[in-house]
Amino acid sequence: MPLIIHDPEQPVAQVVSDPVALLDIGPTVMDYADLPPLDGSLGRSLRPQMDWARAPDRAVPTFLHQSAAVRKGKYRFIRYSDGSTQLFDLSKDWWQTRDLGPDHPAYAQMQAAHAACCLEYGFDVTAPLPETGEPQNMDDD
Repeated sequence: MPLIIHDPEQPVAQVVSDPVALLDIGPTVMDYADLPPLDGSLGRSLRPQMDWARAPDRAVPTFLHQSAAVRKGKYRFIRYSDGSTQLFDLSKDWWQTRDLGPDHPAYAQMQAAHAACCLEYGFDVTAPLPETGEPQNMDDD
């Protein structure tokens, strides 16, 4: 998603293509206000990117009902509620029209990154779905 940050102390314009999330807005604002991050905030400040730091391999999740997707580097891995998966190379297929499939060399690595990232956000996507059809929140155990 496009995001523009104006930092008057950093007058040199730059384009950062690292994955970011809407969850990063709060921690970024807090950082610029010289305030500590909120307890339990899952996002991270984007201020280091303004100082030329990079995080191209950061895994950024998207959740929708029982499905979850992760963007990491140039790939996006999606696991749907029925357990089916898709892998896309966003550098060649931004609109995600060509599933690379489980035989692609990056599939296993992205599948593992997906599971780890989702678990970090409190969802075990490998666990059986509860009766409600919603992902299991790890805090409910």
